[in-house]
Formats: sequence, structure tokens, C-alpha cells
Amino acid sequence: MALREESHPVLRTVSASFTITSGEDLYILDSTAGNFTVTLPLCDQTKGRGIVFYKKVGANSVTLQASGSDKIGYGGGATISLNTIDSAALLVSDGVSVWMVESSK
Repeated sequence: MALREESHPVLRTVSASFTITSGEDLYILDSTAGNFTVTLPLCDQTKGRGIVFYKKVGANSVTLQASGSDKIGYGGGATISLNTIDSAALLVSDGVSVWMVESSK
């Protein structure tokens, strides 16, 4: 079964910088036109929420940026980058100040 954006409300394709304010669970990242940044919602407002990011092209990079003083990973910083085709990250909010991360590539 193929996921289609128009029939799957949790899927969104993005190609420019933006801040997540809606409830999509899966973001397809298209950085063909250039580098961009996705700013995550605050952890204390999204306890247990999981968000998947998948980069569909090799050109340029996409930065995932935590909001406020939140971190990505308990020992991490405020950002991670997806730089290659098929790179992906699953981020899950701990409900306090950390996006727990599982990434590939």
C-alpha cells in the first residue's frame, strides 16, 4: 500500500524551512531547492509524540532544530542534520525537554 499525501492526513511533504505546529506524524523532506530547517514543537507540549522524518533526495541538507532549551538526544545538542538520500530520523518527545532520537545514515 502506498501512502499518498492527499489521502493520508499524517503525511506532509516539505521543501522549505518551517515550524511544526500541526499533528502530522511523517514528514517527507525534499531539499532539491536548497538547505532548510525544520523547527520542532516544545517537548513539554508533546509528551510521547513521535515524528518521523525521511529525506528523499541527496542534494543539500535538512536541519532538525529543537525549540527553546530543548535538546535532541539526552547527550545531544539542539540540532541534527539529515544530509544524504534515504536518511531518516524518528524523534519521540519525553514530555520535558528532550527529543529522543533514532536515526539512520
